[in-house]
Amino acid sequence: AKIMQDLKDKKDKISGLEKKLNDSLKEKKVIQSECNRLKILNCNSKLISEKNARIQQQRYEDIVKIYQSEIKNLENIL
Repeated sequence: AKIMQDLKDKKDKISGLEKKLNDSLKEKKVIQSECNRLKILNCNSKLISEKNARIQQQRYEDIVKIYQSEIKNLENIL
């Protein structure tokens, strides 16, 4: 009976360890998918920043052109 009890205890322990392992694997998958999501968000954020920088540069260039043409107009008037 003692041997049977020992076997049962070991089986229970193995079952517990298997459950912990499965839980850990599930948690790992969740963490990995969250990491992937964050990587994608980070990439998107960089792309948006680059696009904003290009838009601002273009606006600046447009404003400079407008000022230059205004200056020419004033020079022509004067």
